[in-house]
Amino acid sequence: MRETAAILTFLSLLSWSVEASASETSTHRDNCALATTVVSDAYIDGLWRDRNADAVRRGFHPGFVLQVLDDDRLISVTLDEWLNRLRLDGKRNPQPISGEVRLLHCVGSIAAVKVELFESERHRYTDHFELYRFSNGWKIVAKTFHDPSD
Repeated sequence: MRETAAILTFLSLLSWSVEASASETSTHRDNCALATTVVSDAYIDGLWRDRNADAVRRGFHPGFVLQVLDDDRLISVTLDEWLNRLRLDGKRNPQPISGEVRLLHCVGSIAAVKVELFESERHRYTDHFELYRFSNGWKIVAKTFHDPSD
């Protein structure tokens, strides 16, 4: 009788543990999916489609750094410097923009997202974004890229 009670208790605890683990996995997956949403909203929509600096700033952390490889030199560009160079005017881009957004990795408060960006069906960039999850949500903190035309 004691063995049966012990086995039932063990199975009950195991079932509870599996349910809790599945719930945590689902929550983690949902949280990580939000990282790709931030990249889509701030980069693809904000920067490329809508050319809206405010939309870009909502998804990018103020300490963001764009890393540029130029003739074997690494150049770090701040968010403000980058936005000043882009001169976003808030006018919708007349060219069709599309992006393939893929979560490369997500654990705890970090995520890596890859974007294949297309303008008028021309492959413009392969971008890699690094994000941190802050108390107010995911923010893009770094970007590296490849220009296929190089």
